[in-house]
Amino acid sequence: MEELRERTGPRTVRLRVDGDHEALAASLRAQTWTETVERSGSGLRVAVSSLEEAQRGIPRIIAECGVGLVRFEAEEATLEDVFVELVGQGGAARPGPGEAP
Repeated sequence: MEELRERTGPRTVRLRVDGDHEALAASLRAQTWTETVERSGSGLRVAVSSLEEAQRGIPRIIAECGVGLVRFEAEEATLEDVFVELVGQGGAARPGPGEAP
């Protein structure tokens, strides 16, 4: 299961900070390992291609932006996320019984 999680799409990091969300979001978007940054309630939801790089880089970026870190939560892909990623990679639906490929 862990191997499948590592092979599938981005992981998500949820951040809650005390300070300028917009400056932090802009700095995060500039990182090569950042896929998307979204505002989520009083924090940010960051989809990353490398959770390992994000765990090292995000605290540094937070410090550079001068904001306070309130919460840092890494979310691994769920079994459903893995399934959807793997099944969706083919693009088109597979033909049913009796249908030509």
